Amino acid sequence: MYTQQEALKIAKYYKDRVMGKDLGEGGKGLKINRIDVDKSVDGGYNVYCYANASLSVIMHSRIQMVAKHLDLIIPDEALKEINQTPN
Repeated sequence: MYTQQEALKIAKYYKDRVMGKDLGEGGKGLKINRIDVDKSVDGGYNVYCYANASLSVIMHSRIQMVAKHLDLIIPDEALKEINQTPN
């Protein structure tokens, strides 16, 4: 779970790295076409990747699972990298 600002940074970091790639578990063969930030019931924020399974069915997966599936650094490490990079 992240703050809204952290989640937005993570989504921006991963966008070009995951778009068009395989969604992974439960969505193998489905290509990611959207990454978005959603508010959780406890007030924190999560980052999700979405892929269309059909015209009426949209699959999603948390960025942690997608990053693992694609052998990318985990979101917490990405956030550290983002925060160390000068604007």
